[in-house]
Amino acid sequence: MHAKPTTGPHAGAVSTLRTSQMRRILASSLLGSAIEFYDFLLYASASALVFAHAFFASLDAMCSRSRRRSSFSARSSR
Repeated sequence: MHAKPTTGPHAGAVSTLRTSQMRRILASSLLGSAIEFYDFLLYASASALVFAHAFFASLDAMCSRSRRRSSFSARSSR
């Protein structure tokens, strides 16, 4: 998004406004991506450490592990 060069007393205001908007968009995108990564990391850790024992305790180790992985892949694919 490039501003057309203008003349007059408010010539720099358009480019400054667009620059500040782009910085705000960049900061918002960075924050959103960081939150999404943190959410993914928490769910992956919980899936590996807690889900097998909490939800699939009655199953044998191999079946519990496969169900844990399938619940993680179902969460990751959305």
